[in-house]
Amino acid sequence: MRQVEAFSCLQLGEELTRNRLGLAPMNTGLVNQSGYPNQGFETFHELYASADLGVVFIGGVAVSTTGAASARSFVLDNLDKALALGKTVSLIRKHNAVPVLQLMHAGRQADLGIGRTIFAPSPIPCPVLGVMPAELSVGEIDGIVGEFAKAAEYACSADIRVVELHAAHGYLIAEFLSPYTNKRSDDYGGSFKGRFRFLSELISAVRSVRGIGVGVRISGDEFVEEGIQLKDLPPLVKAIQGSGADYVSVSAGVYDINDRIMPGRHLGDGVYSHLGRAAKEVAKIPVLLSGNVGSLHTVRRLLGDDCADLVLMGRALLSDPWLVRKSLGGNDKAVQACTMCRICKYHSRGLPHISCPHNELLWHMLRATVREAGGVAGLIKPKLLPK
Repeated sequence: MRQVEAFSCLQLGEELTRNRLGLAPMNTGLVNQSGYPNQGFETFHELYASADLGVVFIGGVAVSTTGAASARSFVLDNLDKALALGKTVSLIRKHNAVPVLQLMHAGRQADLGIGRTIFAPSPIPCPVLGVMPAELSVGEIDGIVGEFAKAAEYACSADIRVVELHAAHGYLIAEFLSPYTNKRSDDYGGSFKGRFRFLSELISAVRSVRGIGVGVRISGDEFVEEGIQLKDLPPLVKAIQGSGADYVSVSAGVYDINDRIMPGRHLGDGVYSHLGRAAKEVAKIPVLLSGNVGSLHTVRRLLGDDCADLVLMGRALLSDPWLVRKSLGGNDKAVQACTMCRICKYHSRGLPHISCPHNELLWHMLRATVREAGGVAGLIKPKLLPK
């Protein structure tokens, strides 16, 4: 076991983190009717910046309306939105945490409603959503690369210094990478080199923005036939590294096998330790890892076992934002563990934005949104709403 202290610093692109713990990227849904970050967006990210974490991801940020995962995604497509984002970034920095902005295009997994055209490398529908996507032309691919570059420029104007490309979980970049979803016969398909070309162009485009570092989040195993598997992970990490990325973040799954994106408790703590270890064996850049990380003990084990350089937590922190502080104070028994109710998977539950019944602040925000929306309340089981 290597000696890596969870509370040591780590160079992450243009930033130096204060420790090796982070809030995993999440599409919070906390936007107003005009698509701008609302007060809840700011409150959410400041909460976790104040919770002794080294990195706070601003996750699921789309580069265009057609690339949004849902109607409540934050789309970074103009300077005014960048200025609004800057308020959240300054709140994160106020607490000495590092903000990292995750940029994405949802591809065939965009849930934008009836009548909206969605796009993918190949005309193969997502089995969960069942909508046939339009195959992207080379010109349209070039246009999307430009959208990522422009979004990175907007991010820079909001004082973001590290951008993450979301190439995991079956979204557009992952759709190009995976032979499961990429059946193209042109320069963007076929061999690994062809399937990697889109991501390589995106890394170059984002890196061209002065002052911006770039990381890439990938699924180390998609758990579907013909999809990315463990054996594909080392060459993928090497290619990402060779393209100039500053770090790689390892997750797993696609929509088809969604309990791998949000793995069940039965799969065990630190369930993707083997994926992190495989990435670490070939990586010369930092490796971030997530997947059922529910305690500071698990964080330290993953770091010590050389499975990661920085560990991300999601549901555990939604359930108890003060997990790290309580554990450091020797009060592990006071930590409110995630009960796997999956309320945080809000979109599929018909809820307007992220929440957790164990998190008083987030639950209060949800109740307030429901009251304002009126009819939305009927989508929520009364027994789940506290009085």
